[in-house]
Amino acid sequence: MQGDPMNWVSMYRLHHQHTNTDQDPHSPTEGFWFSHINWLFDITYVNQKREGWTNVRDLEKQFFYRFLRKTNIIQPFLAGIPLFLSGGFPMVVLMGVIGWGEGWHNNHHAFEFSARHGHEWRQLDVGWYVIKLLELVGLANHVKLPSQTQKKRMALKKAARN
Repeated sequence: MQGDPMNWVSMYRLHHQHTNTDQDPHSPTEGFWFSHINWLFDITYVNQKREGWTNVRDLEKQFFYRFLRKTNIIQPFLAGIPLFLSGGFPMVVLMGVIGWGEGWHNNHHAFEFSARHGHEWRQLDVGWYVIKLLELVGLANHVKLPSQTQKKRMALKKAARN
């Protein structure tokens, strides 16, 4: 219920293009609460930084993403109803807490191009499983992951900082 994929891709691209600057749509320089929650509700402020939808023209050309945008309002209900029927309200809330891999946000910033945020076997990443399913049925392609060399390079940088 936080917008369609084109909206999120637009935000994602801006965030990584302008990380921690005035053009970052949810920069921590705006304060803790703004960078984590308030930016979701201050659409006017965020849209001023976004300069329209010019950074997602590639997605606007694809029927699938236009369909998701048009059906955005009903999708949470289509996902929530089976969850509710299978386990009641706690099941709906538990799926939200899992966060589709968002719990591994540091991995996301280390490898912002990566479709997978849970890099270790113990890091549950439901979003990654959904992306793999979409890839298997032909709805996702060019799925990117960090190479072992990139992971080792990042680990060496981290070790050097400590």
